[in-house]
Amino acid sequence: MARPDHTPERDTLLPARRSTGTPGGSRARRSIVTAALAAVAASGLALTPASAADPGAVAGFGNARELGAPGGEMAFPAVAVASTPSGQGYWLAAADGGVFAYGDAEFRGSAVDLPGMAGVVDLAPAPDGDGYWLVGRDGAVYAFGDADFHGTLAGLRLQAPVVAIQPTPEGDGYWLVSADGGVYAFGAASFAGSLPAADIEALIVDGASTPSGDGYWLVSADGGVFAFGDASFHGSAAGLDLGAGILGIAPTPSGDGYWLVSADGGVFAFGDAWFLGSLADRAGDAPIMDLAVTPDGRGYWLATGNAPEPPALPAPAGGPWAALRRCESGDDYGANTGNGFYGAYQFTASTWRSMGTGYAYAHEAPYWVQDDAAMRLQARAGWGQWPACSRALGLR
Repeated sequence: MARPDHTPERDTLLPARRSTGTPGGSRARRSIVTAALAAVAASGLALTPASAADPGAVAGFGNARELGAPGGEMAFPAVAVASTPSGQGYWLAAADGGVFAYGDAEFRGSAVDLPGMAGVVDLAPAPDGDGYWLVGRDGAVYAFGDADFHGTLAGLRLQAPVVAIQPTPEGDGYWLVSADGGVYAFGAASFAGSLPAADIEALIVDGASTPSGDGYWLVSADGGVFAFGDASFHGSAAGLDLGAGILGIAPTPSGDGYWLVSADGGVFAFGDAWFLGSLADRAGDAPIMDLAVTPDGRGYWLATGNAPEPPALPAPAGGPWAALRRCESGDDYGANTGNGFYGAYQFTASTWRSMGTGYAYAHEAPYWVQDDAAMRLQARAGWGQWPACSRALGLR
């Protein structure tokens, strides 16, 4: 079945740009191990209690006032902070689904102790501030107050965990973003594109929509920024000597800039975003987990947690698998020439369906899914599944 991106063309990239610290889509950094992202997903299912390293502290910069923090009340680390529409309050969300409200932010409920809750990763407020959404790593969406429920990914077979939820400006829909670059649109949210698996050099960690709701940005752990729809590219941290991985992105009110935040408290301003300060020189403190901007763009908050940095994708394929891909498709995971064979390993449609990946055709699947399917097929039926190339390569 096709993935639920509300379009069969999940990996059709709309105009998007990023800086070129390393070549985009470099084959040298591709992974052959599905288990890498499976491990990331699994890590969100085992919740780790907060340490004593200040798991829910908030630091304000510019006109963002520090209004309180849970301290010892927070049993699990903070994963998200979000501003109220007035900028006079904020919510903190914890990994166990707990929600803490400060200033004029109102508590509308939490996901603590809900059946099947797999670890919250983000909170997004409703436009009027009278409700909010929480999202778990498994794509489950929890709506509170006047935030309307528009759909969920819970129960579907995802190849990578969900990392962010972003509502439309009117609150009549939302996007979910997964670590493999997938974008899933619900309600009135429009799908404007997603990140082809071949272009992923580091896991996607966050997403943000434009003020119009007609586009969005994705950001990766290495600081790459990817723009879709009417989102404009204003720069990225890719290629910089980062002290820690990037964890979040927040746009300016105009949409003509954005901030990136790293786990060590570094803040990077692009376009019309103003740099107002950072926590980059702290030593031994809990890592930064999120950034929230005041509605006027003249301030922001940083929230701390105690989760590890986002992992990088593992080492590239080597040996016979790389040689086999070159022979079969020229090492093109998106190969679809109309000859009835698809993807890097040139699966037929029937053989591909027998592998149970959840993707209709091999060329639509991320590269790690194709690699895993090829390895399982070889273990089951031998190298003869690729008769010409395996013979030419001396594999049988």
